Amino acid sequence: MTTITVRRLAGPFEHQMLVTVGTDQGRTEHEVSFTEADRRLLAGGRLDAESLTRASFEFLLARESNRSILKKFRLPQITDYYPEYPTVMGEEKK
Repeated sequence: MTTITVRRLAGPFEHQMLVTVGTDQGRTEHEVSFTEADRRLLAGGRLDAESLTRASFEFLLARESNRSILKKFRLPQITDYYPEYPTVMGEEKK
């Protein structure tokens, strides 16, 4: 079973989140950040910052283990590894 806990470190214009992921393979922590403009672009304004962060980690965990996810990154960087990320997040907003 996988658990994802999202805790806001800062915001509202520059969102900084601490994400804890627990899996059968262990627990990891990740610091992610993104701007309000990033949130609107990725989620069309339909997902709040915490929901976008959680959906982004669900997206990543469907493709890699929690131990493979970078420890610190900006959400738009996910597109560097997975070009389909913005499209999938766009589907989340419907």
